Amino acid sequence: MKLIGRVNEQEVFDLAIKSFKSEMIAVIGRRRVGKTFLIRKYFDKDIVFEFTGIYKGTLAEHKSRFTKAHMQYFKSNTGILKNWFDIFDHIEKAVEKLKTKKKKVIFLDELPWMGGSNSQFIKALSSFWNTWASKREDIVLVVSGSSTSWMVKKIFDDKGGLHNRTTRRIQLNPFTLKETAQFLKYKKCNFEKTAIADIYMAMGGIPFYLEYIEPNESVAQIIDKLFFKKTASLKSEFAELFNSQFEKADLYISIVTILAKHHYGLKRNALLKLIKLDSGGNFTKALSDLEKSGFITAYIPYGNIAKEKNYKLTDLFTLFYLKYVGSNNTINQWKKIVNTNTWKIWSGFAFENLCMNHIPQIEKALKIDGINTQVSSWSHKGNDAMHGAQIDLLIDRDDKVINICELKYYDNKLVLTKDSVQKMRNKIAAFKYFTETNKTIFPTIICPYGVQQNKYSNELVHSIVQLNDLFE
Repeated sequence: MKLIGRVNEQEVFDLAIKSFKSEMIAVIGRRRVGKTFLIRKYFDKDIVFEFTGIYKGTLAEHKSRFTKAHMQYFKSNTGILKNWFDIFDHIEKAVEKLKTKKKKVIFLDELPWMGGSNSQFIKALSSFWNTWASKREDIVLVVSGSSTSWMVKKIFDDKGGLHNRTTRRIQLNPFTLKETAQFLKYKKCNFEKTAIADIYMAMGGIPFYLEYIEPNESVAQIIDKLFFKKTASLKSEFAELFNSQFEKADLYISIVTILAKHHYGLKRNALLKLIKLDSGGNFTKALSDLEKSGFITAYIPYGNIAKEKNYKLTDLFTLFYLKYVGSNNTINQWKKIVNTNTWKIWSGFAFENLCMNHIPQIEKALKIDGINTQVSSWSHKGNDAMHGAQIDLLIDRDDKVINICELKYYDNKLVLTKDSVQKMRNKIAAFKYFTETNKTIFPTIICPYGVQQNKYSNELVHSIVQLNDLFE
């Protein structure tokens, strides 16, 4: 299959291949996001050795699989292997026998499964890099893993021999809408952009999930096939995803399940109370792991003096699964859901998360991509002097302007009325009153097809961002 998108990541790989020194590249990202495919496809024939960790594998199992991989790549037997140091010694000796002068790529996939709690693995890896690979000029060591928290702790934040040893880092995120459209076009699936957005809101830009889509299927057929039929390919994915990515997955699942019911997110203490746990390291670690893996987003609401973070579930697949799939065993359920008012309400929330995942595209459409910005939300309950308001997305700019964004998901152009414009005015008035901001406010509407021109459309709105803009 052709390598789709991933332009920035390929540029990082380009620099590593062309550099005059050995490079250690760490690629992290959630399960199914396409790390292995990207690395294999880009480096292709440059890989002189590849080894993949075994889920919950023992040292004995890893030694056995390494022997097989060594024979496959180097056509020689390792003999009896004692430990991880022995394994890396064999890689060194085999690579030294290669006559090619070009960069030699050594790819170690699912590193957390190799290391686990085995401290010897990290020591052996650091020795391999520090005493051999880094002293050469022709090695590209690529390490990858789905357990982002393990990779950060053991590789990036290691206090021992691997401290500051990675020369390049890649956080591989799900496809953008643009990349998703390119991927589906390559598969000869011809969808309108609104249909692609509907697919994206159900499964995110996860290449592994998108691979199941076949030409000549409608969105309803795709979702039914992947989530609701008895043989649905993604029906058990949620449990597999969390259990393979996180140790003690029950806590992580509890957190995302609760956040899925609170669209505007929760502060730490409120979330802790609902989970019914005492404050402790496991909970703090779980929040950090989920954030680093891209399942939740932590942000400080605008004007929050206490700097309390709000935690919001933003992984689109997880949101959709928890809302509509779960233990639901009804066949063709999606065809019954898609035209209900419940779906229309939920799709509005999902569109907001889709927009949050495309802030660079929104800023480009607003022609502010060269300005430093802070993205957040804001809410206030109000008081006797002023009504309250909720703003889902605001872009605070260094040029003394704030874009207050209204996110609306409609099948046609948005029609502004006297009432809707007044609600926007009230929201802006509440924001100015309670925040006491002296910045200029630019009311901004983000919706699929833009705004229908009428006497109200030019009355208040400063900028309009359409779905097409999010595909840039």
